[in-house]
Amino acid sequence: MRKERAKETRPRLPGGGRKPKAITIAKRLLILNKIEEAEKSFAFLVALRDNPDESSSLRQATAIWIYEAINGKAKQPQEQQGEILIRVQYENANSQTTATPYYTSTNKM
Repeated sequence: MRKERAKETRPRLPGGGRKPKAITIAKRLLILNKIEEAEKSFAFLVALRDNPDESSSLRQATAIWIYEAINGKAKQPQEQQGEILIRVQYENANSQTTATPYYTSTNKM
């Protein structure tokens, strides 16, 4: 109840409250700079794509890059191949250890 009265009687002054520290200000400027650079780069790519004087392969690659930047890259299937080295070790009831030799197996996933 007391805090409500204090807020009613004392209006906030413009510019009141904690001031941002130097690191906060630097982060804001860095973010603004990145946004401006991204906009300029994107505008350059659009101009390059729309320029009929450029080679068709460059224009096509630029169009694909713009499309992927907006809509995301399509998923591409990936295959993995390799060899697996396995060593199996058996123990018998007499606590004598016997080991089988190493062997490799080709596994395609």
